[in-house]
Amino acid sequence: MPGHETHARSTLMAASIIGAATRLFDQRGYAETRMQDIADSMGITRPSLYYYFSSKEEILAAMLLDLASADKVLDGIDDLSVPPLERLRELMLRIGAQVVDQPARLRIVNRNFGQVPEPFRKDFTAQRRRLATGLTRTIEAAIRDGAVRPVDPELTTSIIFGAITGIPDWYRPANASRARETIEAITSMLLNGIAFPAEGRHDGTVPGVIRHITEDLAYLGHLYEPATPPPGG
Repeated sequence: MPGHETHARSTLMAASIIGAATRLFDQRGYAETRMQDIADSMGITRPSLYYYFSSKEEILAAMLLDLASADKVLDGIDDLSVPPLERLRELMLRIGAQVVDQPARLRIVNRNFGQVPEPFRKDFTAQRRRLATGLTRTIEAAIRDGAVRPVDPELTTSIIFGAITGIPDWYRPANASRARETIEAITSMLLNGIAFPAEGRHDGTVPGVIRHITEDLAYLGHLYEPATPPPGG
């Protein structure tokens, strides 16, 4: 099937170009990299490069395609048979996995988002908004379940989402296994900040919530209780 083979070769070539551009954009910077540099790095002519991509902006847009889909990340996250805290952890791990699978691409996109053609920017933003909404709803479910403290769900979403998607800006994993370990560690640290200890979770009832709020307030009062002044002070 000549047509199928030709399409397969074209797909492979386009992927190779994106890979080469990713390395150059990440090492040199997007603005400093020319189409000629990409062609030279691959040992092809510039006209051959233009056959696949008409500009750097088009290459940048293509980089978004593997980063923008929310469907796989959100699949099954609303399964009510799974405890909300477990769903929250799984969602955070999935977002993290998507981040560390293509860290260089995400760095490039984050730094040069304004250069991406508008339709692709809108789609990417919409997909990220879907992930953030899913995260917020799962946090809300975990709060109702008594597994998570009564935090502000939207603010917590912003903190968690920012912490996870910002990983590529400062961390360059030696290998995929180490990257996943990092995501798991960060997920655990973030959850530890908002989740009740297993032995301290309320039962989801109003009295249970009130009891734990009262206990938390008592604990805070103990922390901030002014020291007893010395005699004669």
